[in-house]
Amino acid sequence: ELRRDKIVVDIDSKNLQQNVSDLEMKLRGAEKFIADLENEVKSLKGQKRQNAPEQAITEIVNVNQLRDDKASLQNQLDSKEKSMIDLRQTNRDVSMKLSKAQQTIHKLQSKEKYLESRVESLSNQISQTVHDYEMKLVNCERR
Repeated sequence: ELRRDKIVVDIDSKNLQQNVSDLEMKLRGAEKFIADLENEVKSLKGQKRQNAPEQAITEIVNVNQLRDDKASLQNQLDSKEKSMIDLRQTNRDVSMKLSKAQQTIHKLQSKEKYLESRVESLSNQISQTVHDYEMKLVNCERR
């Protein structure tokens, strides 16, 4: 079950990393778009058209909306990064537990081998002792 959890954590971690990469790409695109819009606003301010103030207002509204979107994307990115950090910590914890369990299993297997060997040795000693007593009994009966 720990291995399955580790696989799930690895898959979730990869998915989160992909989501973070996607969000970063979107954020870069939004930042470029904002910069382009800001440059366009600056150029429109320089022009002496009658409708320039209306266009500038529209562009400023758009820029503000994009800034809000950027802030939202940054919040999402921060949240995903925190989730990824949490998943990494969980993965480390699961790995440590798995390692401890494997060490415990190894120790128990070693103890089991020792005890089996000890039981076999004692069994041989008992058999030898029984055999010696039987031989003494046989010798006693002959006398």
